[in-house]
Amino acid sequence: MSMRRETNYEKFPIFTVSGCRSESWEGWPKILERLKTCAASEPCTISFECYPGVFEKALIDTLAEGLRPLGLIVTSDLLKSSSEIEPLVSSVLGDDPVFGRMNSLAIEDFFDTGKLAKAREQVKNWRHGLLVIVGTGASLLLAEPNLLVYADLARWRNINGRFSLIGVPLTILKNRCCRRLISGLTQTEMFRNS
Repeated sequence: MSMRRETNYEKFPIFTVSGCRSESWEGWPKILERLKTCAASEPCTISFECYPGVFEKALIDTLAEGLRPLGLIVTSDLLKSSSEIEPLVSSVLGDDPVFGRMNSLAIEDFFDTGKLAKAREQVKNWRHGLLVIVGTGASLLLAEPNLLVYADLARWRNINGRFSLIGVPLTILKNRCCRRLISGLTQTEMFRNS
């Protein structure tokens, strides 16, 4: 005799942004129109915090063409080399291709301290026009941008499928060890005014 367990997993989760439909946007033309409204303030910083594995190139290309920012910082350019990351993660990875062991590593540990400091200084001294920050760890550069956009994916099956599709979520992490630490992602954008 087998017992069926009731699950509390929500197959089709819904996150209500607001009771007003005018406060959410779908599709790049509408999203870019809304972002341009925000970018009209002087100076303006928009941070796109991405879950590891987001198709950043597609996002960057769309933002560069649609917003024409005066400045663009891509966080993957600020990461340590894979030869520096390997020793950080090798002791916490197990045999599972996705999960490692609980550890004390923080996202900041994966960034080159000199590159991160230089980017933070650029953000701190930004005085004119639109600055766009894109990638995993974007919020490390500025805690309170004019607008924070978060790219995420709620369903594990889609995350795992994305990982399989792109092979290596962060192009800087090209070794087998690091592929097991960080998994793929997303096209769903959630917007929150800072």
